Amino acid sequence: MRATGLASQISAGIFLCKDVNEQRLKVLVENLLANDRISRVVIRPHPKNLWTQMDAWIAAHHDGRLCKSREASAVEDVKEVDVVFGGNSSVLIEAVTAGVPSAYVDHLDHGSPDLHRFVAAGLIYRTNVDPDFDELVGFYRQPEWENRLRGFANVDEDESTVIANTVRAIRALCSIR
Repeated sequence: MRATGLASQISAGIFLCKDVNEQRLKVLVENLLANDRISRVVIRPHPKNLWTQMDAWIAAHHDGRLCKSREASAVEDVKEVDVVFGGNSSVLIEAVTAGVPSAYVDHLDHGSPDLHRFVAAGLIYRTNVDPDFDELVGFYRQPEWENRLRGFANVDEDESTVIANTVRAIRALCSIR
């Protein structure tokens, strides 16, 4: 996790699944924009976004702090924000492995709650639509959290080691036939 915690002004990213719960998203955005610490809210819709009115809803805010992502990849958006919010999205794992505190928002999409069991495993912080940023950062500062992350991602290995291990595993699978 980023060693410095969150700054006094926070850029928040909301990464959505394709079947977003529009009402829940709206409340989350309103609460974020009402928070004095929020300098920007970037919404990244799923590539197969089912909410056809999202662009119009964002534009209707007339608030320069709220925008839709213009980045080609989720990784680029993660780099540009201080905190990530999401529902049943694997981007939560990408964000925490990149050192960005992330929060699962209950019912942000219409899927089963904690579908990937990231919250149940203690890997991702759970929040409601009115997040407590100090509590969120505190979750990731727990000494045991890094060990939980290691159970999901090989964060201690460099890229060349990961590639070599992947090639070995693929060769082993090919020789099973």
